[in-house]
Amino acid sequence: MPSPPGSPTPRAAAIWSSLATALQMDFLRTADPQALDLAVSAARRALDLLPQGHIEHDVSLSILGNLLVGRFGAVGAEADLAEANALLAESIAQSSPEGFAWPILISQYAGGVMDQYALTGDTAELERAAALLETALRKAPLQDRPVVANALGAALARLGHLDRSISAHREAVAGTGAGGPSTGAAQIGLGSTYLHRYTVTGDPADLDAGIAELTSALANLSRRHLPYVHAAAALGKGLSLRYAVGRDPGDASLALALFRAGAANESAPTLDRATSAAAWARLAESMNVLDDALTGYETAAALLDLVAWRGLPPADRERVLAGFGGLAAAAAACALATGHPERAVELLEQARGVLLAQLIDDRSADARVRRLAPALAKRLARLNGLLDTPDDPIARPPLTMGPMGDDAGARERRMTLARERETVLAELRKVPGLEDFLLRPRLDQVRPKRGDGPVVIVNVAPLRSDLIVVTDRDLTVVELPGDLPDQVVVQADTVLAATSDAPAGETPAQPADASGDELMAGVLDWLWHTICGPALAALPPGTDRVWWCPIGVTALLPLHAAAFAHADGPSVLDSVVSSYAPTLRVLRRSRELVTDRRNGMLAVLPEPPGHPKLSGADEIGELAGAGLPITTLIGSAAGRADVLAALPDHTWLHFAGHGKQDLTDPGSGSLLLTDGPLTIREMVRQRHPGGTAAFLSSCESAAGGGPDLADEVLTMVTALQLAGFRHSIGTLWAIPDLVAVNLVEWFYAAYEKHPGDLSGALREATLRLRHRYAGHPTAWAGAVHVGP
Repeated sequence: MPSPPGSPTPRAAAIWSSLATALQMDFLRTADPQALDLAVSAARRALDLLPQGHIEHDVSLSILGNLLVGRFGAVGAEADLAEANALLAESIAQSSPEGFAWPILISQYAGGVMDQYALTGDTAELERAAALLETALRKAPLQDRPVVANALGAALARLGHLDRSISAHREAVAGTGAGGPSTGAAQIGLGSTYLHRYTVTGDPADLDAGIAELTSALANLSRRHLPYVHAAAALGKGLSLRYAVGRDPGDASLALALFRAGAANESAPTLDRATSAAAWARLAESMNVLDDALTGYETAAALLDLVAWRGLPPADRERVLAGFGGLAAAAAACALATGHPERAVELLEQARGVLLAQLIDDRSADARVRRLAPALAKRLARLNGLLDTPDDPIARPPLTMGPMGDDAGARERRMTLARERETVLAELRKVPGLEDFLLRPRLDQVRPKRGDGPVVIVNVAPLRSDLIVVTDRDLTVVELPGDLPDQVVVQADTVLAATSDAPAGETPAQPADASGDELMAGVLDWLWHTICGPALAALPPGTDRVWWCPIGVTALLPLHAAAFAHADGPSVLDSVVSSYAPTLRVLRRSRELVTDRRNGMLAVLPEPPGHPKLSGADEIGELAGAGLPITTLIGSAAGRADVLAALPDHTWLHFAGHGKQDLTDPGSGSLLLTDGPLTIREMVRQRHPGGTAAFLSSCESAAGGGPDLADEVLTMVTALQLAGFRHSIGTLWAIPDLVAVNLVEWFYAAYEKHPGDLSGALREATLRLRHRYAGHPTAWAGAVHVGP
């Protein structure tokens, strides 16, 4: 959008600001994300045209900041919010408290701070914003008081001052006059705060008052306006709360209608639509209207790919998906309860591993698309290639010289590419034969192929819990105990306690200090009796190989090591060779990968500062069993750039060093190299086709996320599979140094006897570990194989 020719810079800036405001109003009317993107671009242009110190500079900062806060709410880019808060803080620093615009500037600044508080929980800046709002309310002219009072009410509610919040919101409603959009917007704040206070006090009068205000808000708002979407969602929540207490079918019926309408509203932001669909499904399930609940779950699952929009960087996609933790398991349980086992598996594939599926889709060439729409296929491949990169190559010259200039250029470019990709996909789906392209995985596309071994899905949900045994021909469902969800959480917590408190050192704890081992033995016994024993009994006769696909926090449990408490009792380890499948789709892809054994092994032994030296050097002598020439990177030679540069020249990676995982932020899990961490987010975006195997002799390299992000299966071993290695081996927790050396020695010795059989070699090594470290399951039960 070029500047008007011959226009003085401040005048041109005013034109761009007016355009930004008009586009913002268009977004509020239609929720069209492109209108919001154009508004942001126009506001950036206005800010660029105004010299520092100009009388309108603070207002231009505020306009852009306010737009970025709105875009954060619509799509979830945290960098938008960070830039917005920097701009809004600068705007109030440049403005005079006596200026006519100051109260509104404070209100906009507070809006950004409140969103930041929702992410961080840091109250300091929010308390400052509330204090400034109270001052602004006293100074505001009459026409601005409702906006300021509404912002003050919202800030006070987040700080827990609910009585004061309701007073401020009442003032906002009263100040807007009788009805209309301004009144409706103010009523959303008042009604939501009443509901908030109800959850604290349990006073039914608050619940009724909140529902009344939100009902009135809907009457004052246009259905196509974004505030209507928010009011409807809040009212649905309030009615659901009242239904849970009074069981009035009228409340439930109206709430369901609101949630269904919200999910179907194509003019609403995708995140709002998916949230409404999930609320619809859960409410219908609580009413035991399971067919309707299944439709709600299917609707939510179908939207998750767009919730994790490719215009967002990976960390933001993870964060927005965390709001849907447990949805996949609940959806599958509902499908099973309604007699649709095939659909249960498809929903698990659609609503789990969303980020992994995106990478697979973006890197896979679809013969149908190339044949039926070659030009569109070429455009899609170009866009996928630009988006499927580490974050920085998309950067372009900065679009503004503001606080986030360079980053803003890259961010806007990514969003533009993602919007263009959506347009191409929409055109592709108009082509006969491509109507379902990338929309819904079918069972025949993900199940094992003829001759491939069975997969045991372990699905745990409040409605019901099941084993689903998936073979190339059949699905077998085994219902598990009804109280399994609570039990799984207890057992997962026990695993974390047993392994996090294990003493560091070369050898396992002695019996006197072996409380962790006692806890782990109890977990293994529970797993055998509750999950794994029934699973083995359901396998086809003669099965000696199985892939486990645990859903949710079940992924924290060592299913492959489940064993009867008595030493001579049955165990999984003695019965079958076990591997893990992050998703059926990832497993099928790994089975289809072609390896190239012409290159050698890369052995990486870093020495990160501040971490104890390990016996990784002792492992090098054991690597010859892979039958490959070895390149070794040790100490200062094992930096991030060194490792990434060497990977493409080797078909095998052996890493001996420290690793870490954060259950609350699994994408940040990393291998610690000499000059810094190499994260899962970075590794998953590498391309190394033809890799045979990666052996990670490091802590927690097979551990994923906690309840909110467990279904994204963000582990380092999975990242290496996506990077191109068919097989990967890692550990669920930290194991003693000497045990790691034994594991490597015995694994490669077994592999030398049976080349190509990685899972069998790992099982043999684990059996030897179990024999040597009998009574110490924390030492021998942590290593897992992921792959075909």
